[in-house]
Amino acid sequence: MRQLLWIGAPFLLVGCSAKPIDTDSGEPLPPAETGETGETGETGETGETGETGETGETGETGETGETGETGETGETGETGETGEAELCGDWPGFDSDFIQLSGDDPEGLAFGPDCALYVAYGDDDTVLRVDPRDGEVITRFSTGGSIENIQGLTFGADGDLYVTSRDTDSILRYSGGDGSYVGVFATSRELDGPNTPIFGPDGDLYVSSRNRASVVQIDAKTGAVKGVFATHPSMGYPEGMAFGPDGELYVSGRDSSAVFRFDGETGEYIDQVVSRPSLDSPEGLGFTEDGDLWVSSRDGGEVVRFDGETFAVVETISMGAGRPVGLAIGPGGRVYVAARDTGRLHQITPEE
Repeated sequence: MRQLLWIGAPFLLVGCSAKPIDTDSGEPLPPAETGETGETGETGETGETGETGETGETGETGETGETGETGETGETGETGETGEAELCGDWPGFDSDFIQLSGDDPEGLAFGPDCALYVAYGDDDTVLRVDPRDGEVITRFSTGGSIENIQGLTFGADGDLYVTSRDTDSILRYSGGDGSYVGVFATSRELDGPNTPIFGPDGDLYVSSRNRASVVQIDAKTGAVKGVFATHPSMGYPEGMAFGPDGELYVSGRDSSAVFRFDGETGEYIDQVVSRPSLDSPEGLGFTEDGDLWVSSRDGGEVVRFDGETFAVVETISMGAGRPVGLAIGPGGRVYVAARDTGRLHQITPEE
């Protein structure tokens, strides 16, 4: 409660009575020493009570408004990106055992980072894209560049697409986003009729050189050809390639009708794991998650599954009138095969 202090000026009252007189001398009496009463002015110290105004600091409670920052939780919307990963993990695949292309000369196959299936399309030397949500939706993906006799394709760690152009002895690079042409990634005399490109565990690009019966190693950053990585005099035209669960490099030899195994680090020849009569002019190959080896037996008109440890034949799947060439392992452990002559892309669900 505020106190009001009134400090007024002293009043002098002058009455009508006569001044007091000393009766003995007849002189006026001296006035009383009343001046000491001025000390009462010290009462002004009561003004300190004004400090109570500090209670206004309670206004700081307004800082609780910062709780509004919880709105940042909206960023969880980024989890939508997992939709592609989930789609890859459970790719719907084709509605039937195969889909029909308009032409009859599909070659290599590869799954992209967007989970779509990409096809080296020999009919017009372009790359087709099979939509991951609907296998019936097929569009042309690559644009530009000078591909002559397209064979194989693969995606790099940079997300870009690398394509072999057999008749120009070169590897062409395309944007993995929109298929636009980036440029020639590598070319060399050692890339004599390049077939299948794959990236190895060390990050480098490995390409089967058809006319040199060898596998060429290429620096993935610069495109410089490092030289011949693996070769064998009996291999004949090398076609499909894959690094196995054991880390070794497996290469199909078309003319020798065999699959060769090389040391995955040094390129040194180890052995032949399968050969005739199980295979006839093999091309594409790959390993499923259970470790089994799958090979396209082109002139046999079938795909052969081998036990990944003993390499005994597990099963064979006929491609009808088609000649199986390119092969890729897809989401869910399915096997996808390109069949020349019929223009079909086959989908195989392995038996348990």
